Amino acid sequence: MADLSDAEKKFLAFDFSKSSEWQSYLGSLYPTPPHDKILKWKKKWYQKNVDKDFPLDSSAGEPARDKPSSAGPSGASYTQSSPNRSTAGRSSSGGVHRPMSNAESISVTAQLVAIVCAIIYLIPMLGVARRAYTFSLGAFGIGFFADVVSKCGMPKFSTEYLQRAVQEDVFFMIIYCMFFLTSPPFVVLLVPPAMTAFMAIVEFSEVRAGPMKQIVVQKMPSMAASFDQVTTFARNMGRQRYQIMGWRADCEVGIGFLLILLAFGRRMSPLTVFIYWSTMRLRYMMSAFTQASFRKLDTSITRLLAAPMVPSAVMTIYQKIRSYCYSFVDEDQLRQQQAGGGGAGRMCTIM
Repeated sequence: MADLSDAEKKFLAFDFSKSSEWQSYLGSLYPTPPHDKILKWKKKWYQKNVDKDFPLDSSAGEPARDKPSSAGPSGASYTQSSPNRSTAGRSSSGGVHRPMSNAESISVTAQLVAIVCAIIYLIPMLGVARRAYTFSLGAFGIGFFADVVSKCGMPKFSTEYLQRAVQEDVFFMIIYCMFFLTSPPFVVLLVPPAMTAFMAIVEFSEVRAGPMKQIVVQKMPSMAASFDQVTTFARNMGRQRYQIMGWRADCEVGIGFLLILLAFGRRMSPLTVFIYWSTMRLRYMMSAFTQASFRKLDTSITRLLAAPMVPSAVMTIYQKIRSYCYSFVDEDQLRQQQAGGGGAGRMCTIM
């Protein structure tokens, strides 16, 4: 890798999360750029507002390309792949040198079963909607738990293990499925775990495509062409991963507001609403996609309230509500509250 210039080093050292100007600019973009395109906008903004000598064609900050690294025991080199799943054991030719673990088998099977149950829930004439809904969420939860086990190992009562597990994308979905397992059935509640399972299955099919194709060719040669079409579809969906994660984040935020409406209609417990938004607070602080969803919502509301026919007092009230809500997730304010011994009530939520 070529040495970075001083301008590139300064760009990498610049803390965009602390820049109110950058945050304001990002919030003004509509539609919000997808997660995998944010770096390009950062470079444009940085060159215009911070360092005019910074080259836009710089590769600073871009993820490393898939390149062979150290060779494994068999002499085959390993490559980097998905940002979430470890690729140890995956060869440069797409093959996998280790057998599929029990946790991976349980994860994929449970998620496939859960998706089937979710489809059954959508067919009311079968008369098993409620059971299909409950079984679907339960199977999703089991699949996501097994996914965490396959990546982090068996659960341990240690801070280090919990920190590793929380970093996994599916960790929040385990809490989500347990939380709504006994709730009144609503089809929209199945959408986030279904999208998560779909991405996990697509990722799994990409990693295991080589060995699976060998099995298909040997035992079902007539299905080889169909298998190629499926793997091509999986690769195409894999390229849309960030966009799907953005849609899922939008859905999770929408569900939060839906629960508030259901609570006012006495169809959902206020305690359920409180716990869900407490977990969403954790989600917001750890997921760039959730932050982007709230920025899009804020931008839409601000544009609506900025209309000439809307009284300015309404905008003032909204800005105060927004500032109050942001105080629950702003790290600087939370740190000051802890140092001063205040805000203890706020820190009692799930964090």
